[in-house]
Amino acid sequence: MRIRKIKYNRTGDEKGVLVRWEERGGEGSWDKREFESQDEPADEFGEALQSLAGDVEKMCEIPHDGLHGILVTGVTFSYGGEKEVMGAMITAQRQLVNNPCAWNVNTPHKASDSYSDTPAPREQLLQEDTIARLNDLIEQAEGYIQGTRKQTSFLKDDKTEVTVKK
Repeated sequence: MRIRKIKYNRTGDEKGVLVRWEERGGEGSWDKREFESQDEPADEFGEALQSLAGDVEKMCEIPHDGLHGILVTGVTFSYGGEKEVMGAMITAQRQLVNNPCAWNVNTPHKASDSYSDTPAPREQLLQEDTIARLNDLIEQAEGYIQGTRKQTSFLKDDKTEVTVKK
């Protein structure tokens, strides 16, 4: 399995999680799969996605002013070259001071390694810690597909939220 897209819309009519992935098919082809649900993900899913906010600021050269933070809403993955090197583009929003609409931003696409045997310039590559955060997010998305979600208690007076694996 290789994840191609993760999107988490926390508000509005389109609230929910979308995960697209591919699985090896016959003769080396890739079969496309998609899962979309309004089930709220486990806290770790949202934390893994939001952990990329600093990477968005760095990659897009956004000054960190501490006033209106970055909300990471998704990641699009690619796989290229003979080594099928993972690449990623992160999508995020930033609330603006004088505008009721958020600013939507995509980071530049960067790869985790060179697509060929020739080394790529460091500025064209994802940083090691970013790759680790992306891999954590991929694990959380795979868990979501397999049923790991946040579930609120069914008892009326109990407000406790727990993560369950279905």
